[in-house]
Amino acid sequence: MNLSEKLNIIWTIAFKDIADALKNKTTLSLILGAGLMMVSGLALPLLLGGRNIPTAVVLDSYNSPLVREMSSRNDFSLRLVSSQAELEAVVTSSLRPVLGIVIPPDFHQVDAAGREIEMAGYYAYWVNSRRISGLVAFFEAQLREASGQEVRIAVKGHTIYPQAKSGLLPSLLATNQTILLLLIGLSVVPHLMLEEKETHTLELLLISPARLGEVVVGKAIAGVFYCLCGALVIFLLNQRWIVHWELAVAALLLGAVWAVGAGLLSGMVWENPSLLNLWTGLLLMVLVVPLLVSELASARLPAAVQAVLPWIPSVAMMELIGFSLVEAVPAVLWSNVGILLAESLCLYTLVLWRVRRSDI
Repeated sequence: MNLSEKLNIIWTIAFKDIADALKNKTTLSLILGAGLMMVSGLALPLLLGGRNIPTAVVLDSYNSPLVREMSSRNDFSLRLVSSQAELEAVVTSSLRPVLGIVIPPDFHQVDAAGREIEMAGYYAYWVNSRRISGLVAFFEAQLREASGQEVRIAVKGHTIYPQAKSGLLPSLLATNQTILLLLIGLSVVPHLMLEEKETHTLELLLISPARLGEVVVGKAIAGVFYCLCGALVIFLLNQRWIVHWELAVAALLLGAVWAVGAGLLSGMVWENPSLLNLWTGLLLMVLVVPLLVSELASARLPAAVQAVLPWIPSVAMMELIGFSLVEAVPAVLWSNVGILLAESLCLYTLVLWRVRRSDI
């Protein structure tokens, strides 16, 4: 059998599974459930964004009384920070557009000559120029009114990006994407395998010209297709926050391949839908809890636990997706890639072994 015939068999199996998933009520309900999770995940930033009023993050190292007075106003929001690093972290982690402003030392000194005071302004990479121009004009007017002087906020060349392991947005999106991949891979894919066993169509596939590896690859492609469809929808709707698109796609692909491998193995091991659902729920819990712990409390965990966390596939997946949302990608990127590839290889080896030993 030549390569063209092998590829034709693989694509035939994949297309069949994709079509069958849309006809199966159980599988369809699982996909729709994951879709509802996507909608809630997309709405969360809006719910957490707070009041929609002009907001600025202000670094006032000289404790200007004018700035302190302005911070008590209710028609706009001024958040005072103590360092440049804190200003950049708050601006990039905000769920809505904010303007970072650095107050110069002479702002509170009234100048009768009407000298223009220039302030450095900072904004997150994902905020469009129209929104920033509006914020700049608004706060220039407020600062001008408070000081009685001409004020200009210079934002050119002051675009800032989140750094690795910092910021709410990278953490929120990476966690949401990872959970979605796990839900689809571990919930939808096993039911595809279970249906094959119940209808005895897998038995027919294994005695057809299709070889064992081609059957597994075809089913894996179908599962990866559903995982990527859901994940790409989230990324496209949140595309303004993505810095490295090539890394985002690679991270989603690696995560989907692992999740689908785990789903295929679950579908081969369990014969009963009730048992399958029970163990799938437990496995999801085992994978999601370390993911949340690594984000919220990793620094307070024992050293041994911190050493184990990066090897958990959900954590490696989340970190890899998160790196596509920051400016400087750390070298640990390749460790996460290696972990997911090695663990995926083990999973698919077990799937092939289990299918070969199956008596269905």
